[in-house]
Amino acid sequence: ALHHKTKYPIVQAPMSHITDNPGFAKIVADAGALPVLALERKNYEQTEKLLTETSNLLEENSWGVGLLGFLKDTFQKQIKALEKTKPPFAFILGGSPYQVYNLQEMGIETYLYVSSPESLNVFIERGVRNFIFEGSECGGHIGAFSCFSLWEQMLSVISKNLCKGESFHILFAGGIHDFASAQFISAMAAPLAERGVKVGVL
Repeated sequence: ALHHKTKYPIVQAPMSHITDNPGFAKIVADAGALPVLALERKNYEQTEKLLTETSNLLEENSWGVGLLGFLKDTFQKQIKALEKTKPPFAFILGGSPYQVYNLQEMGIETYLYVSSPESLNVFIERGVRNFIFEGSECGGHIGAFSCFSLWEQMLSVISKNLCKGESFHILFAGGIHDFASAQFISAMAAPLAERGVKVGVL
């Protein structure tokens, strides 16, 4: 949570037509989690207006934006709007390392959704270090692996790269909704957390 500057290591998932509301973001931030605006298919003007209103309302609170990397034209227009407000965090679904580089250069800490160990290996090789592990129990766009199976494979990949001196921020996504599921993540991620990996949930 220190990385996100929030009370809890919890990130609110971006949801189209629900979390594109500054008031909603304020409620999440006040509760101690990191709110994420869903930019989905918004154009430049809509994005700029939403970002400005949210920035003014949240003031010093941390927040982020959810982007759809596979919508190339829309993504580029939204990037131009982000240059002005520069939210602290961004989360790209269906994105590429190149898109991460662009946002990181703007000073926006960026996560990539990843749903297979093969993709994770490729992204790590290309310099990405912030990830969301998205299993098939997630809503919306999902991967082929169930969460438990995916998380186990992903942690193995991260562990191997830690031996090379790398540092990572990872978020677990899918079916985490109560004390028991949160405890499961704590136990599963503990060995890597002890080695410096920053862990949270979406």
